[in-house]
Amino acid sequence: MAAQYTLTHGGDISVDVATDGRLAIDLLGTVWILPEDGGEAEAIAAIDTPASRPRWSPNGEAIVYQTRIDGLEQIRQYRFASGLISNIGAAEYLNQQASWHPSGERIVFSSDRQESGFDLWEFDLATGLGWRISHHEGDELEPAWSSDGRDLAYVHHIGGQWSIMLRRFGQPDRALVTSSTALTAPQWRPDGSLIT
Repeated sequence: MAAQYTLTHGGDISVDVATDGRLAIDLLGTVWILPEDGGEAEAIAAIDTPASRPRWSPNGEAIVYQTRIDGLEQIRQYRFASGLISNIGAAEYLNQQASWHPSGERIVFSSDRQESGFDLWEFDLATGLGWRISHHEGDELEPAWSSDGRDLAYVHHIGGQWSIMLRRFGQPDRALVTSSTALTAPQWRPDGSLIT
């Protein structure tokens, strides 16, 4: 029996757009793919745990998404050609808010693995190696690489202060804006001239 849903509004929904225009949408724990010209969305049936925050790979051949397993937020990758799902990062830690490096070879995410709050970590898909790329007092969250892969924006939270941070290639991190109101989801304009 088929069911039809018409979504007119909602909360806690994440959408990401592939370079070819397809949309990946999380809705009620499922990742749905919507064709670039609209039409009928199709669920990724292979994803069998509650999923959120889907993010397309630069070539559109895979997505990473966040899921909860045994009470811990985890990051997984789904490859469309093979239908295979793989873990990103060590499963015994909270791993969240994944983003692709423009090369498609690495994933950057926020993790609590050093017991010092959330730091930013990078994971190399070919080797399975991961390394920490930030370590400030407080939490570093929601990383986003510029389109050329040289610069990184992210959210820093400590106490009641939130900052959008910028790491230019070869330079120290600096705060672009700081607020007592939560700042979230920094994104780059494609030409790298603006962060929203």
